[in-house]
Amino acid sequence: MENEKYLDSTRQSATIDGDIWVDLDERAVSSIQQYLFDEVKFNVMEEETAKDLREKLYMEKTLTNKLHLKKQLYGLDMEEGCDVLEHINTFNRMIGDLLRLSYESFN
Repeated sequence: MENEKYLDSTRQSATIDGDIWVDLDERAVSSIQQYLFDEVKFNVMEEETAKDLREKLYMEKTLTNKLHLKKQLYGLDMEEGCDVLEHINTFNRMIGDLLRLSYESFN
């Protein structure tokens, strides 16, 4: 069936038939795409379902956030006269943010 790629059995309502579901999904994709910047839209033009579009956008955002957090972590240094406890708290916060992003990207 051609419409199978649009159907997500865990999310689709039992009262909506396949053709209506496909139409709603296509409308959702076009609605999301119209609000994206051109640079972002170019990267997700080939996505046909709202689920695929959301996953692609989320993964790109997650990767960008991870890279930013890693850059901050690698550049973290303790300046002379700085409070050690405050520095350790900053380090722990960065590690926690990275772990949270890693956990979210696998779920």
